[in-house]
Amino acid sequence: MERPHSLGAVAVDPSEGRIVCRAEEYAHLPVSMRKDAMVIEMTGERLEAALLGRHPA
Repeated sequence: MERPHSLGAVAVDPSEGRIVCRAEEYAHLPVSMRKDAMVIEMTGERLEAALLGRHPA
């Protein structure tokens, strides 16, 4: 089984201030941003689910 590519980035939804990132980036966020951050596996499917509030298939 091929593993999906992972995006090494922090995504911010400006309309809601939602922050989404991998565990690797979480440690580098300013402390004030960490409480609102959602740590996920950064694949297209997981990122879309996190930003749109959907459960991935």
